[in-house]
Order: sequence, then C-alpha cells, then structure tokens
Amino acid sequence: MRKKIATFLTESEIDDILRQPNRTTLAGKRDYAILFLMIFTGLRRNEICTLRRGDLVNEKKHFWLFVWGKGGKQRKIPIRNLELIEGIAQYWKKAGIPDDPNSPAFLTLGRKGQNDIRPISWKVIRGIVDKHARLAKITKRVHPHCLRHTFITHALRKSSDLPAVQALAGHSSIKSTQVYLHTDDDRMERAIKMMG
Repeated sequence: MRKKIATFLTESEIDDILRQPNRTTLAGKRDYAILFLMIFTGLRRNEICTLRRGDLVNEKKHFWLFVWGKGGKQRKIPIRNLELIEGIAQYWKKAGIPDDPNSPAFLTLGRKGQNDIRPISWKVIRGIVDKHARLAKITKRVHPHCLRHTFITHALRKSSDLPAVQALAGHSSIKSTQVYLHTDDDRMERAIKMMG
C-alpha cells in the first residue's frame, strides 16, 4: 500500500501564516518567532520547548542553532535568514529574556499577557499553530509537525543533497527523509508539459 503523504504548506500559505501574529504585542512577537523558526529549521515541537538562549550562537557573523533532538543527539543548523534572527531578537528584548545561555528561549505567557517563568509547553505551541493557521484561513489540517514536514519538503525541492537534509532534520535513517520525496500533482503536470 502507498504510504500517506505528509501535509505541508505551500509558499503562499507560509506567507499567510507568518502574516497573522500581531507583532506589536509580546504574544505576537513570540508566536511569529516560533512559527518562523519551525517552518525554516524543521524543529520538532519538543525541541522548541527545550531550546535555550545559548543554543543560538553567532560565530563570525554566521548564526548556528544547536539542537538536542531525539535520542539525545545534537545537531547544528545554520541560520542564514536575518529576518528570523531579528524576529527572535525582538521577542527576547520585549520579553526581557535574561542574557544567560541557560535561559529558556521561549516562555509561557501568564493570564495577564506577561511572561511566566516556565518554558513554553508543547500544548501552547499546538495552540499557536492552530490559532494562526485558522486566522490565515488555511483549509488543510495544520499541526506543529506539519511545519516540520513543510521545512523538509521545501528543503528537498531546493536541494538534491539528501544526506544534508537528513542531517538538518535530525533523522537517524535516510529512509525517514526519503518519505518527503513525494511529487504533487502540479509538479507532475509541469514535468509532462516539459516532455511534450
């Protein structure tokens, strides 16, 4: 039987969901940074929850994210998108995240909209994704892992280097990455047009 193809966002849906957070508020800055980070790095929901401020490192004007993934394995992800870096920095400044490498990168908000001392929870991340996908009027089912699927799918479309994408995604087996080499109807139609 054919394996079910994972849901992922198109480029226009990515733009739509990232436009939704109100970035004049603390919650909006946090939500924007989390959505952006998940879509452009493929981080798992639990990896966001355990992320620390010191995991984002600036080495000679090149930013790297050090992530502890499944099985306690660490991977190093290059961050070359300066908009993403700026979004995270704006959230940290507004939230008053201490300049301490052990500080949680993202915090849960209390009832009055202020920071709580607790790191963000996986339930809050689920709520953030649900809320902004709904506001963006995306009709497909969007969940945190869908954002990871989005990253892997677009990374494979832009690069033929399967082992590099495997490393970025933190997959222990290349078979896990190969699942995302699916072809959608639009791409197949373009391929047929090119042939004839």
